[in-house]
Parts: sequence; structure tokens; C-alpha cells
Amino acid sequence: MRLLLLFTLWGLTVNCWSSNLKIDNPILYFDDDGIFAQAWVSWDHAWNNDRNHDAAWIFFKYDNFAGEDLHLNIADSGHDIVDANADYFDLKRSEDGKGIFIQTKNNYRGQADLTIKIRLESAQFDDTRRRRYVLKAYGLEMVYIPAGDFYLGDPSTAAIDHHAVYKVEGDRKGYYHITDERQQITVSSAEGDLYYEEGRGYEGDRSGTIPADYPKGIDAFYVMKYELTQGTYVEFLNTLDSAISHQRSGFLRNERYQWFRGHIYLEDDRFRTEHPGAMANFLTWSDLLAYADWAGLRPMTELEYTKASRGPEKSRYPWGDAPKYQLKRFIDEHGVPQLKAGWSEAQLTHDNQVNFGCSYYWVFELAGGMWERVITIGHEQGRAYQGTHGDGQLSAEGLATNADWPGRTGEGEGFGYRGGGFYWHGRDYHEYNPYSPVGYRPYGGWAGHDASMAYGGRFVRTAK
Repeated sequence: MRLLLLFTLWGLTVNCWSSNLKIDNPILYFDDDGIFAQAWVSWDHAWNNDRNHDAAWIFFKYDNFAGEDLHLNIADSGHDIVDANADYFDLKRSEDGKGIFIQTKNNYRGQADLTIKIRLESAQFDDTRRRRYVLKAYGLEMVYIPAGDFYLGDPSTAAIDHHAVYKVEGDRKGYYHITDERQQITVSSAEGDLYYEEGRGYEGDRSGTIPADYPKGIDAFYVMKYELTQGTYVEFLNTLDSAISHQRSGFLRNERYQWFRGHIYLEDDRFRTEHPGAMANFLTWSDLLAYADWAGLRPMTELEYTKASRGPEKSRYPWGDAPKYQLKRFIDEHGVPQLKAGWSEAQLTHDNQVNFGCSYYWVFELAGGMWERVITIGHEQGRAYQGTHGDGQLSAEGLATNADWPGRTGEGEGFGYRGGGFYWHGRDYHEYNPYSPVGYRPYGGWAGHDASMAYGGRFVRTAK
């Protein structure tokens, strides 16, 4: 279903497989008053409601035929939506200029279809031979998670047994209330602190202080609406130098890849897939971080995962307390999330979100898809994470370059797994696979680097 889009200055079109996000007809204008990128952008089932809204993250690169595509920076002003329906949408440039959000407003629900005119920083073209490169535009569907407090953990006996966090309240266990983005949280068994029970060592070190700089989810942020797909990853691979793309496609050398819904292959020096909407599996943690850096995003923390799942509620599942048996969404034989015949995302409401398996804020597959890799609170390297964003360019070795991102080289600790994972059809479903309650974290502090058919990822961006 979901595919990141690529279109060149010459009109090459690649179809999208999410809610049909498309970026058509990109044109680069060298005008007297600046340098502009224009494109037609559309997607289905856009919304702005009483809780939040969706958005599209758009960024630009150019191919100079000399290795990795170069990321284009967006100017701080001079952007416009040139259509008559512009009153229903906003443009919001990221603070660092690595991309721009198109987002709905005014209680909108329906098709997004508009033309954007984006001013680019002129200085980056000073030494460029204009006819020696190809302009490319990319997009990802996102969901805006508004600022606000929330409750962490789950004090139920079943959740505690699966290493959910809780607030120490004498002989009782309670929800831990997160109220401040700069809140420092002590992890210990002392009264009033955050804690979790010891298990097989996968839950974390049960100690330390979660510092002020660790992203907690109080401040607003954007999260990918869907998990990373194979089509999206193909587009990423095809922008890299061949030596680097070989490193970032190690799954092709895994004999289990094609047996378990892996569809990416290399043909005529181009990566391709016949099922672009299939969830991207068999990626290593360093593969995922490389993609996040390239796209100008960042990894998500455990706390942000909780906020994106349940919002201000204390619900058991991302969709609330309704039983998982009501879901109408499933993973097909190719690994593509599908809805039961007769159902469409256009029917999604707050009252029936269990049928779609989406969260309080309408984020899909936070439980029921791939295991979500998140920055853990259960290791000192995870707690040192400061939430920096990718700059669009990888190192010469094809790695993410953010020093605060744990495990970016493929070594080290600092991340874990939340949300449960879908392994294969016919495998038994149990208490946290694939539909995990929000609070469960049996692998919340385990930095397993091995690629798997059930490990995926998605990324976020602070709303600045």
C-alpha cells in the first residue's frame, strides 16, 4: 500500500501505495526573485479533527551522477500553495530547512490535492552546473501528535509480569504521569519513582535517570502514519552509491528473506520490488537509522511510542480497551496491511478505530504490524539520546551521522522493541504477538541487532 515517491525533473513517475500519496510534475524554477521547486501533491483520506491532523513530509534531493544524491535545503520563507483550495492546508517548514510539512486545517476530511511552490536556499546552487543533475522529490505520510501530558506504563498484574513500567506508590503500583518535556525521571524502587520488574534481562537495567533532553512526547511531534515499507526503502537504496547500497541491502544475502515476505531484488543495477506496500522487514537497526538520517527524521523513544499510542488515555491497546478480535485490518500473504473487503480508511472515526487497528491519534500498526524499534529508557546509551534530526546525508561508510543515536554503526546498546510483531501466517497469536498492549515491554531494553521477518521501524520529527 505505501510507497515513498520519486519524480525527476524529466517527469518520471513512481506510484504511491499508502493512501495514494503522489508527488507529480516537479519543476525547478530559476526566477529573478529566487529558486523554487514546484510539485503537485495529493493523498487520500486527509483529516483535521478535534484531536489532531495528518500531514505529508516533503523533501527534495538532486542527483549529480557522482554518488549519493544531495539533500536540498529549503529557505526560511517564500513558500506558497497556489490552488484555490489553499485555505484548507498549511505549509510548515522544519526549523533546520531539511523538509516541509503540508498539513490540513479547519476540520477537513477528504482528498488532499494541491500545488506547492517551495523556495530553496539559493547558495547551495552557486557551483552547480544546472543541466548536470536530476531533481527528485520525496514524501511520507505523517500524523501530528499534539503537545500534552500522558500516562506511562500499566499497573495491572499482567502488564507488570511483562515488565510494564509503573509508579512506586507504597505497596501499590500506579500509572506514571508525564507532565513536562524537561522532566527528569528517576528509575528506582523508591517511593514516587518509575520502576519495572526484573526478568530475563531484556527489559532493561532498571536504573539511571531519564534526563531532561531525552524526548518524552510532551512537546508536539510528527510520526509516520504507517510503518516503513519495502517500496519506500527501494527508493532510498536507489539514491545511494552502489558500494553503500550494497551495505544497506544485506537482507538480499539472507536465505530466509524471500521465504518471509521479502520482495526487494536487484536488477540492472536498480533495486525493485513487486510489492512496494509490504512492510519493510529484515532491516538492521543501522539500516533503519541510515534511512532516518537520509529522510531528515529521527528514531522514536519508548515514551513517544506510548504517547502516540494512547494519547491522554490509560487504554490497554493503542485503539482503546476494545478487544483485538474486532479488528478488520490484517497482513496479507505478501506482508501488505489490508482492510476487510468493503472497508476503507474513509470510514475511520474515533468510535471505530479498533476496526482499523489504529491508535488514539490514528497512527496505524503500532500494534499488529512489525515490532517497533524505539530508543529505550533501559540502557545508559538510550537515556543519552537527545532527539537530534537527520540532515539528509550519510557518512562515507553509509551510516547515520548523529552522535546521539545509539547503535548507528551496528554495534552497541540503547534501543528496544515495543508493540508486538507479525511473524508468519499460521503462527500462534499470543498475549503480545502481534497485538501487544501498550504497556507491555518484554524486550523494551533488548538491543537485538539481528534482522528478522518481524522487526520493522518508523520515525518521527519534533514539531519545530
